[in-house]
Amino acid sequence: MEVKSSAYVQGWHQKKLSRPSFRIAPTCGWDKTTGTYEVTVKRQADVYVFALLAHRDRATVNPRDLSHWQFYVARASALPKQDTIGLRPLQAISGEPVAYEGLAEAVGNAALEQG
Repeated sequence: MEVKSSAYVQGWHQKKLSRPSFRIAPTCGWDKTTGTYEVTVKRQADVYVFALLAHRDRATVNPRDLSHWQFYVARASALPKQDTIGLRPLQAISGEPVAYEGLAEAVGNAALEQG
């Protein structure tokens, strides 16, 4: 499992809210035994959790408040072959967001579907 995150509100000054996007480009994995990167470029997980800090009010946003987050779970095989994915295409793949309390079940289901 790999977790990616994005948010509408950033820690720096913003004139408008950010458009959430997530980096999904395949990468070379790290081999801790040899201390080198693997040669093969691939997705490093079978299941991805996309965590969106969905709260949009800078004055009240609290990253420690789990109700401010939405979670989208997707199988690696369902992700398009591109470097980033926006929220709408992600929603088309993963469906409705999952609350934190349902995250473990959603990940488990996606892992079973991935095979």
